[in-house]
Amino acid sequence: MKRLGFALLALGLAACSRQELRLGTGEEDMKLVAARADASYENKDWVGAANDYGSLVKVMPQDTNFWFRYANALARADRPDQAIAAYREVLVRDARYAKAWFNMGIVQLRQAASSFSRMDSNVAADDPLRAQGQQVYAALMGILGEDDETAETVTDGAAGGTAIDDGEPASP
Repeated sequence: MKRLGFALLALGLAACSRQELRLGTGEEDMKLVAARADASYENKDWVGAANDYGSLVKVMPQDTNFWFRYANALARADRPDQAIAAYREVLVRDARYAKAWFNMGIVQLRQAASSFSRMDSNVAADDPLRAQGQQVYAALMGILGEDDETAETVTDGAAGGTAIDDGEPASP
């Protein structure tokens, strides 16, 4: 009897996973996911947009626009490492995608600034590298057009400074 219960459970789970796979790759379902992703993106629901664009790039990995928006949503959802990986996926597919290069560079500069900021609060005051780190941090913040107050909020495009470029690529 126990074996029968486990067999039924296994069959039920297999049926559910097959149904999800079928729903996840159907053209109509992908249109719904794409519409939901776009709506989340426009409404600045970065986590929702990242989740939906993440689903789309798994099913349509050659679509550079989905990868680009996925990367932007990840960057704004404070997932910079994943954002950089997604920007690289854009560039594997189209090495001339200037906005992907630009946005990846901005995310990387912010990561560098964050490292130097953390260095300042963790390294001894008399360490000569601390002063050098402070100079590098100030230079990075100047490049990004940010100050300490806007540094944490600019990734959502709400503050000044060098923001992530949302624009779509120009048609070839």
